[in-house]
Amino acid sequence: MSGTAARVTGGARSSRLHEPDAVGLRVHRELSRSVYARTVRLQARIGSDALDGKPWLAEARRLVQRLVELVEEDSTALVGLTTIKAIALPESGQVARTHGVNVAILAIVLARAARVRRSDLAEVGIAALLHDVGLDATGDPSVHALHGAECLLQLGPVDKVMRPALVALEHHAPEDELDETSAFERDAATRIVQVVDAYDTLTAGCGGAGRPDRVVRFLLREAGKRFDAALVKLLAHALGIYPPGTVVRLLTGEIGIVLRPNHDPQKLDRPLVRILRDASGAPRAGIATLDLAERDASGFVHTIERSVDPLPLGIAPAAVFLGTA
Repeated sequence: MSGTAARVTGGARSSRLHEPDAVGLRVHRELSRSVYARTVRLQARIGSDALDGKPWLAEARRLVQRLVELVEEDSTALVGLTTIKAIALPESGQVARTHGVNVAILAIVLARAARVRRSDLAEVGIAALLHDVGLDATGDPSVHALHGAECLLQLGPVDKVMRPALVALEHHAPEDELDETSAFERDAATRIVQVVDAYDTLTAGCGGAGRPDRVVRFLLREAGKRFDAALVKLLAHALGIYPPGTVVRLLTGEIGIVLRPNHDPQKLDRPLVRILRDASGAPRAGIATLDLAERDASGFVHTIERSVDPLPLGIAPAAVFLGTA
């Protein structure tokens, strides 16, 4: 996103950016939203379809491949959409969980950061999408891992469903209980899903505990205990210290939402931020962003003071990425 952003020149406010109106970027965002919504609708069907033996795996693979392609183009829009934790489906009247889709997107992002072979990205993504298929089918958390593996093994040839089945079976196993002799690809998929499953689950929490930056810090504390240490660090680099969707207060008093991280490992605390409220707390007119890596003669122009809870402020992070705010 920042590569096409046009800077507004003029004095000390030179770091203030206007978001681009490029046709290509708008198309990418809309396509990301469309594929996300289609995958959520599929996820909502999987529970009953898994029990009834209906064919849906081929459609799931097609949608995951589209997620891979969109992440490879620019992951910003899709990662932002993972701030959505549930979607109302007017056609069915139900509220659909987005957890499986969010985990799939984040798993693809983390797998790319871990340099998993491009040919394996879709396999990691489909395993992530289906990691909770047992819960979708039974609603019983106590048996969902085993039941999910059983459901997946019945869907096709073993070589086509083995990795998703193993991930479904093992994704809740603690780090020190994983089979150290298993194949790297299987092991990597399980460990990737463990990390991003925890991230998406914890960021769905209310209040301060669910703030994305606090969740990242929690995962870093648990790295090497409950989660693969190297993968947690890669996720922190991929998402930044303040991941997309984090609502922050700047030292100026302005309130904004993180749109994307700065991928310079020395500037993980300096993301791109859209300003939502001015220093007085009033909603900001228009759309503008700040690149917190921008410097002037005296140093960084803008700095995050701390993250804040969006709920008391009436801010819905998901609405920003859906384009409704």
